[in-house]
Amino acid sequence: MVTLGDGVGDICEADFDHDTVIDRIDVCPENAEITLTDFRAYQTVVLDPEGYTAFNGVDFEGTFHVNTVTDDDYAGFIFGYQDSSSFYVVMWKQTEQTYWQATPFRAVAEPGIQLKAVKSKTGPGEHLRNSLWHTGDTNDQVRLLWKDPRNVGWKDKVSYRWFLQHRPQVGYIRARFYEGSDLVADSGVTIDTTMRGGRLGVFCFSQENIIWSNLKYRCNDTIPEDFQEFQAQQYGVGDI
Repeated sequence: MVTLGDGVGDICEADFDHDTVIDRIDVCPENAEITLTDFRAYQTVVLDPEGYTAFNGVDFEGTFHVNTVTDDDYAGFIFGYQDSSSFYVVMWKQTEQTYWQATPFRAVAEPGIQLKAVKSKTGPGEHLRNSLWHTGDTNDQVRLLWKDPRNVGWKDKVSYRWFLQHRPQVGYIRARFYEGSDLVADSGVTIDTTMRGGRLGVFCFSQENIIWSNLKYRCNDTIPEDFQEFQAQQYGVGDI
């Protein structure tokens, strides 16, 4: 039945989309899927490339464990993530392997831990895929900032804990890996300012049965002492 001469049935008079939220306070009165606006959970999208330095430093740690003996690919973590074309990744390959898709280029993965800066002009796709797999630099895609010179792959069913320090205000990056209490890899001080901070996450490339645990981070802007030592060694800075 239509009443009031407004073309709206009685049952819809105060709640047009019948979502139990009255039209007066319903932000989308004709859409039952949306009732309230909440801007507390938001993502900042920076469109101006200038002044993009407002990210804090961070300490990020966690544990990964590959719970299988039938695969040998990449596991690791991501930091400084701005979008799917711009991020840092620390990735660990168990064995040497050529990627099975030879196009757009032949990508060869070496065993060991690698720290890469991803700044992809194409974004997700076969170019970035092969560039991530490849151990080395690839034009307009990925730069290899550091690789563990031991060329040692991770071991099956062994837990490894990482500890990352990132201070984007000066470009400081240092990643360490532990097996139990033993330090098994250390990137040393690496300087790169490609990404001025961003999100944190875990990384998997074709590897099955990875268990990540005990992930935690702490905001930390304190510049580590070894940064000053690194600068002195690199540039001869010191007392006269």
